[in-house]
Amino acid sequence: MSYNNNPKGNQWNKVAGGNSNKTETYKVNYEKLNDDNYVKVAEEVLLSFKKEEEDSKNNANNRRNSSFEIVTTTKLRNLLAMISDIYNDVVTPGSTEGNSDKLKADITKRINYLKVKVVYESGREESVKKLVDRANISKHLDDVIKSKSKTDFILFSRYMEALVAYRKFYFKGDK
Repeated sequence: MSYNNNPKGNQWNKVAGGNSNKTETYKVNYEKLNDDNYVKVAEEVLLSFKKEEEDSKNNANNRRNSSFEIVTTTKLRNLLAMISDIYNDVVTPGSTEGNSDKLKADITKRINYLKVKVVYESGREESVKKLVDRANISKHLDDVIKSKSKTDFILFSRYMEALVAYRKFYFKGDK
């Protein structure tokens, strides 16, 4: 089974095996995160992986091997740990400029570096790349970097926590 990043948006196409030209899409559209949608968006991402897993199992009945793989909870928690280090400083008084919501330069530099680490981890492991792409993690980080907002970073952090929670909920047996 192969996965190709579709240029029309952030979606993964699963190319079915055999002589079929059938393509199934596990798409999660990008939505700017807010207090009302971040939990729903995280759940949609993991439900798309659950659908992919079910389809993979069904296809495995017709073929010898199934190649479905999802990022491990451990790997996801490692990403969350990087975010939590920044989060702890963001919620500390003095992390913003004056009384504004704008983060200080040293914290925005760390958020930029976090994006580099996320990209690196995506390059190291295909399952991480699939999650980063499907969950729009880079786009959400870009939103935080652009806004330099304490509120936006806290929301992003909560979104990542929700991804970990739904990963654990929908995929109980972890590696």
